[in-house]
Amino acid sequence: MSLNSIWSDCKKYYDLCNKVIYSVYRKMLDEKTIPQRFAGWGPFVTMFPDEPITFEKYQRIFPYDSIQAFHEPLSIAAQDGYLAFDGDAYRATKKGENATLKGMQTLTDVAASLQPMPPAELQKLVSCLMRLS
Repeated sequence: MSLNSIWSDCKKYYDLCNKVIYSVYRKMLDEKTIPQRFAGWGPFVTMFPDEPITFEKYQRIFPYDSIQAFHEPLSIAAQDGYLAFDGDAYRATKKGENATLKGMQTLTDVAASLQPMPPAELQKLVSCLMRLS
């Protein structure tokens, strides 16, 4: 097995996963289940609901983002009332907490409706991952 074929397989499965994730996210945006730019702050509120969102904490999850990339979606969420900014950190407002809960419920509902990967495709993925380990 060559490195090029392993890379090709990995890219194929990465693209497949991104396609599924993007389609779920797009559906949630189209149905207005989640606010625009939710991906920039929703996961943080979901994982750490009672903690302020600071750049330092944010970088533990997104280590390569700049401070501008950090503030851009969060400041828009603050303008829209989902977050509050006190000069040092952002915190979810009640509206933000409700949007996060609704988004997670929608994601759960959509995930429950997904069809399993066909066995042959799953075996290809497993084989690819085993070659990488």
